[in-house]
Amino acid sequence: MLNRSNDDLPVFYTRHNDMIMGSGKPIIASLEINDFSYLHYHDCLEIGYCVSGKGICLVEDKQYAFKKGDVEIIFPFQKHLSRNSEKESSIWYWLTFHPHSLMKKGGFLAETKLEQAIYNEMGLCGIFSPEQYPEIVALVEQFFGELLEKDHASLYHSELCALYVYQLFICLARVSEPLPKLKVRQNVKLQTISPALDIISHAVQKANTPSVETLASSCNMSVSNFRKVFFEVTGLSPKRYIMKCFINKAQQLLLTTDKSISEICIEAGFGDISWFNRKFLSETDMTPSAFRSKYSKRLAI
Repeated sequence: MLNRSNDDLPVFYTRHNDMIMGSGKPIIASLEINDFSYLHYHDCLEIGYCVSGKGICLVEDKQYAFKKGDVEIIFPFQKHLSRNSEKESSIWYWLTFHPHSLMKKGGFLAETKLEQAIYNEMGLCGIFSPEQYPEIVALVEQFFGELLEKDHASLYHSELCALYVYQLFICLARVSEPLPKLKVRQNVKLQTISPALDIISHAVQKANTPSVETLASSCNMSVSNFRKVFFEVTGLSPKRYIMKCFINKAQQLLLTTDKSISEICIEAGFGDISWFNRKFLSETDMTPSAFRSKYSKRLAI
């Protein structure tokens, strides 16, 4: 683990559904190879299992190396990103969920105690290797195995999942006992603008641009106060934050689809191709076509 400053990286709120209350299964996804960097955060727990590949995971101001068989644990509102090594992509199982949802679904009444442990007693996060933390990795493997291999209707399925998670975080709390504790409590100011962040996330998906007035109203704030709090939380004005979200969407489309630049321009929320090119160039120091040419060659999965 290495310390590093992530102050120069843009940060985005990412809306994640509670997978336990939804499909109930982790998603399997390929982590792309690229050099552009942005941190993101969400209001739920994230647990990952690396199936193949290697790279680094940044959490707040710390950097962790990961490889096949490692586990990732990210707490709510922690700024983070994962990147592959330069020559190798990686495959992951990821699950995002709220612990109280899982505990209630499993019939447990101890969700409050579990959340207290998560918010007050954790001293570790990021990447956990089986060599250093065999018990933690084994519990995640059992948890994911139950989710992936068993039907929701299987006898005691929900109870077992809740038990694995409860064991996992009690184990983490025990390992964390002699360590300085993480600051994983929710940022109060961030909570106040979370309705606006949700609106932005939905709008970007639909290539729409919400007005600042709409965003401020969703948070029950005046426009001037909203702008002030939004900048304090994100380091960006609402307008600049939304633009960066659209640029990020365009980057993903450039790397993961065969769509033309014109099609991506429309889908990413830019109505005019020349404006899209200018904005993309100002944010990334290259044109969309140059970006695709440089990075798509390194996305072999």
